[in-house]
Amino acid sequence: MGIFAPDLKTAVIQPTLIKLNQCTPATEALLFGTACIMANLENQLSPAPDDPLFGLYSINKTTHRDTWDKHIAFNCDLASTIRGFASQRMFLENPEQELNTNLSYATAIAWAIYDAKLESFPKDPGDFLALATCWYDNYPHTGIAESQRKKSINTFIRAMKTNARSAKKKPPIAA
Repeated sequence: MGIFAPDLKTAVIQPTLIKLNQCTPATEALLFGTACIMANLENQLSPAPDDPLFGLYSINKTTHRDTWDKHIAFNCDLASTIRGFASQRMFLENPEQELNTNLSYATAIAWAIYDAKLESFPKDPGDFLALATCWYDNYPHTGIAESQRKKSINTFIRAMKTNARSAKKKPPIAA
């Protein structure tokens, strides 16, 4: 079972960013590209054995909790909005499970990871190189060596171009 790229954009990423009051075409493209690349690179990532990756955006427990503790928690409105995406019980029992089962919550956390590091988001949704570079420089991807930077950025760009060309065919983003 997969999720179709246009559905991910229109049913998950866009509404999540609207609720966060952060919806721009470029931010939407950055998160879409992040989902594509992290789903495709999952086998190449090397998380710590005691810190596995969760969800479509491949977020580990450490990054998830650090994003809450060092960024989200300092903005009450943001914390309330992001907490609102999570289920009441699961979030309290096993917060990382929300990253697996709740695409809106996972998208909000992925956005917050970028927001914690960036002074401004890329402006042009069609500038795949800028989006890919932003991803590589600011989003955690443990296990991808600096020597693989160019290849990783090209993989991001290729995924964006492929999805742009085949959006009408509803290709799956992940199988």
